[in-house]
Amino acid sequence: MGDGEWSPNDSGKWPRLREIAETIAAKQEKVLVFTQFREVTRPLATFLGSVFGRRGLALLGETNVKKRKEFGASIPGG
Repeated sequence: MGDGEWSPNDSGKWPRLREIAETIAAKQEKVLVFTQFREVTRPLATFLGSVFGRRGLALLGETNVKKRKEFGASIPGG
């Protein structure tokens, strides 16, 4: 950690997140994950993509307003 690299072996949170995400994926449901750490966004998206078998969407503070609105519109009730 602190080197810009993220690995599931670096924290017990990754295996637990995998368990939760696999349960959600098995039910063919969706998940919304929040993080305050921008640098974990890409590794997190890759990690969850491996569980769900497809790439997810990421909304960052730098995401422009048009993209934010499109993202919000794609969420039921958004």
